[in-house]
Amino acid sequence: MIRNESYLERVKRHDTMIKKIMISAIGIAVLPLVTLFTNLTAYEYVENEPFVIASWGPAGPDEDIKMYRRNISIDSEGTLLLYLGKAEQLKVETEAPVIEKQLSQKQVERIQHTIEEQKFWSLPKDLSTPSEDGSYQYITVKQMDQTKKVGGLNTDDRQFQIIHDDITELVNDQEMKQWKKEVEAYLTKKLRRS
Repeated sequence: MIRNESYLERVKRHDTMIKKIMISAIGIAVLPLVTLFTNLTAYEYVENEPFVIASWGPAGPDEDIKMYRRNISIDSEGTLLLYLGKAEQLKVETEAPVIEKQLSQKQVERIQHTIEEQKFWSLPKDLSTPSEDGSYQYITVKQMDQTKKVGGLNTDDRQFQIIHDDITELVNDQEMKQWKKEVEAYLTKKLRRS
C-alpha cells in the first residue's frame, strides 16, 4: 500500500509539473503578442493638411528683425514648407519668403515613425526650463481625432529633441541660410514701411 501511494503522489506531482510547464509555455508564446499589440498606437494622421509642424525661434530681447519664429510643416503627401511664423510687432503677410520641398514617401514615413517611436503623445505639453532668454521650440502633431502641441522655452527633453531635429534636418544648411537671408530682407523692408 505504501508503494502505491508513493507512485500516485509521483503521478500527481508529474501532472502538476506538466500543467505548470504548459501554462508557462503558453504565457511565453502569448506575451510578445500582447506586448506588440499594446505598444501599437493607431496613429491616423490627418490628410490634406500638415500632420506635423515644428516651430522654433529666439526668446529674450533682440532687434525685431531677429525675433521671428521659423516653422516647418509636413503633410502626408510629402510637401514640406519652411515659412515665417509670428514676428514680434510685425504682421507677416503672404509675400513672406517660403521654401517648398517635396519629400519622398520614405522620408514622410521616417518622420511618422520617429513621432511614434519617441512616444510623442506621452510627452507633457510644457517642456520649458526656467530662463528669461534662449529659444522656444514646439512640435504640433495632428491626427484625425486629436491635435497636440508640445514644447516651450529651452526644452531639453531627449524624446522631443529627437523628433524636432529629425524634422528640421530635412532643410539643409544652404537652404536655411538662403531663406534666413530672404526673411531678414523682407522684415527689414517691412520695418522701413512701418
